Amino acid sequence: MRIDPLMAALRSDPALQRSEQAPMIAAKQEWSNSRIGSQLGRALRAYGGGAKLAELPVLDRMICDGAFARQFLADLARRFVDVLAEHPLAQAPFLHNYSPGLATMQLAAGGRASLSLVVYEELSEEHTPQSICFSDRDQHELVIAGEAGVDIHQHLRTGKRPVETIDLAVSAGDCINTSGPMLARHIRGVRGSFVMLQLSRSSQNAMPSREIRLSDGALLRQSSGDKRVSQLEMAMAVLGAMGRNDAADVMAQMSNEGPDHLRWEAVRQALHLDAREGFAALCGLAANDADSLNAPAKTLRNDLIRTYPELTTMEGS
Repeated sequence: MRIDPLMAALRSDPALQRSEQAPMIAAKQEWSNSRIGSQLGRALRAYGGGAKLAELPVLDRMICDGAFARQFLADLARRFVDVLAEHPLAQAPFLHNYSPGLATMQLAAGGRASLSLVVYEELSEEHTPQSICFSDRDQHELVIAGEAGVDIHQHLRTGKRPVETIDLAVSAGDCINTSGPMLARHIRGVRGSFVMLQLSRSSQNAMPSREIRLSDGALLRQSSGDKRVSQLEMAMAVLGAMGRNDAADVMAQMSNEGPDHLRWEAVRQALHLDAREGFAALCGLAANDADSLNAPAKTLRNDLIRTYPELTTMEGS
């Protein structure tokens, strides 16, 4: 494998790495302090805190006015392209991700809101999705360049067609709005590149994200729509896998507040780590008729007692 001398030098010299990246970081700071950068930052923080989009002219215009958005992106790109011309090994100072056919770059964020550049690429073989993920968020997208088809899916929950789909053809200047937990979209039929500016805001008390099978509306997967709750779930899973018995008491306490799926996972992990702590938490839920987890807790408690009669000595202890 041939490694370019510049890359080899950069890999072995942390000081050179910092010197290459410093101009890029400075360019981002300069942009953040510019008039448009400051206005955008304030608007995103306000929107991320719950303000209405109509109350924030610069943000509203950013995802509704194609000419304004393209000029904004051109000015932004020019700042960093100029730096790359002199420091070609510097990295873009934005959160970014790439997978075949899709690239995203978060330009700015504030509170629960973020503004991102999203690029879809033409694929040699296009995949027809069998399911779609519905997330509890407000999402507004403005097409900057290219053409594509968009499937707007609405989860109706009931009826002969649990998921209703509308097919649209979009091009530069068009807007795509999919707000709330019952709407989702799928981009298809991209030729060349398809570029969008995306404004997204998660709900304050987000409902779980759901992966729904399009053919019959069956729920395939569900995950928390709250980042903090997801972090707690992951932490519990790691502690459980590590066999950290000293965490059982904390997990038992976590069964008393929070979203139901987090509380149920806390009971499950507590049972795994310490039968006494976990069973006591389970019995507490089963004894409270007003608790939303009362019915499944009663069922699980009774099933466990039938399988492990010795648990009766712990009940109520």
